[in-house]
Amino acid sequence: PIISLKRDKSGKILKILDNDETHFESLAESFIHIEITRQSEHELKNIKKTLEEILSEVHTCYNDSPLIRHRIIDIVNDIHPIPKGINFSEVSEVQEFTEWLQNGNFIFLGYREYNQRAQSKSRKLEMRESNGLGILRDKKVMLFNRVGKKHDPLSEVRTFMRHQNVILVTKTNRHSSVYRSSHMDAIGIKKFNDKGEIIGHRLFVGLFTPAAYHRPASLVPLLRRRLKMVMEKSGFSKSSHNGVALLNILETYPRDELFQIDNSTLLKTALGILHLEKRPRTSLFVRKDELGQFFSCLVFIPKERYTTEVRQRVQSTLSQELDGTVSAFYTQLDDRPLARCQIILRIRTGANPKYNEQKIIQRLNYETRSWKDNLYSSMATLYGEETAIELIERWSGRFENAYQDMYKPTQIIDDIQI
Repeated sequence: PIISLKRDKSGKILKILDNDETHFESLAESFIHIEITRQSEHELKNIKKTLEEILSEVHTCYNDSPLIRHRIIDIVNDIHPIPKGINFSEVSEVQEFTEWLQNGNFIFLGYREYNQRAQSKSRKLEMRESNGLGILRDKKVMLFNRVGKKHDPLSEVRTFMRHQNVILVTKTNRHSSVYRSSHMDAIGIKKFNDKGEIIGHRLFVGLFTPAAYHRPASLVPLLRRRLKMVMEKSGFSKSSHNGVALLNILETYPRDELFQIDNSTLLKTALGILHLEKRPRTSLFVRKDELGQFFSCLVFIPKERYTTEVRQRVQSTLSQELDGTVSAFYTQLDDRPLARCQIILRIRTGANPKYNEQKIIQRLNYETRSWKDNLYSSMATLYGEETAIELIERWSGRFENAYQDMYKPTQIIDDIQI
């Protein structure tokens, strides 16, 4: 409930006002009542500490939100002159994207700035500790911590500074405690001097809003440019069968991936998915993010085979092959013949796994095969395909789930012969 209260300077409640009562010193406050199971004294202290930290972050983010927005407004007029190697259309798109973020499409939770300081033969990257805002006011807050060994907190920023684009959108390894609990989005924008030279890096963190995910990608700055390039490079007419199908693949592509993926990888993956839809089968597309933090794996599985158990086996296989830990997964099931599961794997610090995508696909094919598929393979090996088809139609529906759990298909061939 929303209750109007009058408090003293220390926060102590002096008076609870009636609904129709007003006072110039009163505040409308939202009260949340939560009941939990019985906890130890130690655990209660931990819960209290965590709640206080969350409320403090909410308070800081709310108070600093106008200041963070001010910082991003400055960027619109800051990229002048146009840096070498970057065309005007890209800079214009970045400026429109920053305006789009402010129109209800992004919740700003933090801001931090990094400067490059010239040394004798190199440039040193430094965090500007005094101008952090929101959750990044605290210089100890790290966004890109890795699994495993000690990690250089500026490693990802240095990688981005070497990146050819003006802007980079990625995911952090830190969950948000404000708005919703998910990995925060990070938007990095390079800082230039009057000569068009890179002198620093601006980092905004927060969360894309539901509106940003539901708006057509063809209407979103940055994404519309990416989609246009893919459609042109594909060689398909927009009105052709393949053109319409490809555009649908792009519009339904995981939105976070669209923000993060590079153009050439998107073209290759989208065309691969288009071919899959013509001949549905288990397949995989792996992308390592630009900063080397995680793998994003798009796994396609025939819908009739997809179950929670299958997804868990797929996650285990990918963790082994890519030497990472699963941090998130997202499943899409619709009227198409293939289920799509996006699995995000965090890369261990210092790890640089070499992998063979085709080898992984072979493993996934095995892991996603149903009991009926394996029964057919066993029958085909013994009797040939024609007889196997006849036997599978006659017998496959007669073995209950409990029976399938107890016996492998290779073990029941004798039962069928009887």
